[in-house]
Amino acid sequence: MKKKFYIVLILCLLMTFSVGCAQITIKRGDIDTGFTKSDYSKFKNKKSVTFKFDLDKNTKYDLEISNDCGNVEVLPSNSDQLEVYGEVHYTDKKDISENYEFIKCHVDDKLASIKANREKYKTNDFIVNLKVLVPEQDFAKVNIDTSNDEIVINSFNCDEFYLDTRNGTLNMKESKIANSDINISNGSVDLKDSNFTDIVINTSNSEIALNNTEFVNLEGNTSNGSIEVNDVSNFAEKMILGNSNGPINIDLSNVENDIKLNLLGLDSINCKANINEGKYKLDEASGELSKIEANNDSEHTLIGEIGTSNGDITIK
Repeated sequence: MKKKFYIVLILCLLMTFSVGCAQITIKRGDIDTGFTKSDYSKFKNKKSVTFKFDLDKNTKYDLEISNDCGNVEVLPSNSDQLEVYGEVHYTDKKDISENYEFIKCHVDDKLASIKANREKYKTNDFIVNLKVLVPEQDFAKVNIDTSNDEIVINSFNCDEFYLDTRNGTLNMKESKIANSDINISNGSVDLKDSNFTDIVINTSNSEIALNNTEFVNLEGNTSNGSIEVNDVSNFAEKMILGNSNGPINIDLSNVENDIKLNLLGLDSINCKANINEGKYKLDEASGELSKIEANNDSEHTLIGEIGTSNGDITIK
């Protein structure tokens, strides 16, 4: 019986689990997808694809981008056109024509759609790296669905932004977005020099970082990684941050309004509060953090809940 148990145990340890075309290794809050540009060598064939579309400057288009096993870049264009550049890597093990429609693009009077064409071939047959250059105009609703690589978004404006990715990362800067819902499994979120009204971020096994990024309402959740919210502006009204197995660090030095934040998890021996005691006071019983000197002239109060386990909460 014991011999059988050890055989089963050894087999389990030797098993390699994969998600899509990426192998997942979680270690210290980081993720190794096992899928990098060097792996593209297994795809013997390569081609470039280009699309260009005219957009009505007076129309707020919806934008949909769907990709897998390849990165996505959304960058500003130097022209008035929507430009799509695809770098396609495809296998020589199947009879795949160079003229196959690897990327499907469609633009009408309301929607611009860009998708990897998976009608006939799967991710082990070809992958696409997408670069989408957008003209200087606002968009309405944006949906990006991808996996196993990086999403880079620079200088982009829209009313609604929805991102769903697996085993990827998001790097966004210099963008202006009203409502945003970001969902990433096993990947980091890094926002810089941007502006949001309402933003929700859900990820795991990696960090969330906001730097010089304004928001009115923020909700962020992760595990096995840190949460860093720096340069919180005076426009912030609500902040809810949740973490497990990682610290939370918040810089409130630019907030002139009153602050009422509930710090959760402080009763655990693995979580303690580090605060600027010259500026804030902490009610040990309730966990409420507030300013020592109240600002009676403030228009509103920054409220919220900050909670973690196996990590400290630092407020400066």
